[in-house]
Parts: sequence; structure tokens; C-alpha cells
Amino acid sequence: MGMDVGAISKFKNDINVTPLVDVVLVLLIIFMVIMPVVQMGFELEIPEKAQSDVPAAAFSEQVLLRMTADYRIFLNTEEVTLGQLGSRISEIYQKRRSKTIFFYAEDQTNYGEVIKIMDICRNNGVDTIGLVSELQQ
Repeated sequence: MGMDVGAISKFKNDINVTPLVDVVLVLLIIFMVIMPVVQMGFELEIPEKAQSDVPAAAFSEQVLLRMTADYRIFLNTEEVTLGQLGSRISEIYQKRRSKTIFFYAEDQTNYGEVIKIMDICRNNGVDTIGLVSELQQ
């Protein structure tokens, strides 16, 4: 009456979830055991900062162009106006072999003014402009 005993086998088309759960639980246990081992660190001793072997003459030839937030312009320690900047730069770089200048502008400086200063440098003999992100006093 309501029992099927077998000659025709029917396949289930459902996913058997039990083996999947077993595998996931085993993997979870493995990762829980391995993670503390992987996160283990090493003891390091970082050496103190070494003194620079660069001669002072190398630093004396570097030119730092600095622009403040109130649009004052300094070539190393000398303050120059915007009108004098082009002639001073061409005068400095006329006989130099390395035509690199380092440029620092404070954060509050107008971007358009910074680009204007960089254009003046490029038009007066500077080949490479190095941008300085922080000045160390």
C-alpha cells in the first residue's frame, strides 16, 4: 500500500550538506591552531642612525627654493622677490653642471603660485626639480 520496495531507484537531487559542514569545521580547527604560530614575531634590534659620510661641500652646492604661505620666496637663506627669482636662478645655474633645485612649499600655499614658481625655475636653466615634503630644522 504505500511502500516502495525497490526495483526502481530514485536519485536525490539535493546537496548533501553534512560532509560540507564536516570539512568546514575541520578547516576552522586547523586555522585556529595555526594562526597563533603564524602571528609569532621575531626580536629585532635596529641599529642607531649612522652619521653621514657625505662631505659638507656636497650640501653647500644644493639649492633649496622655499615658498611660505604668505608668498615669500627664499633661495637657501636669501629672500628674493618674484621679479628677481628668474635672474637669480639663471645666475646660479649658468656654470653648474648639476642643474637640480629642491623646492619646498608650505601646505597653505596656492597651487597655481607653486606651479608659476616651478615654471620660472624651468625657464631659467633648471633641469630637475626635487620636491621636498618636509623640512628638517
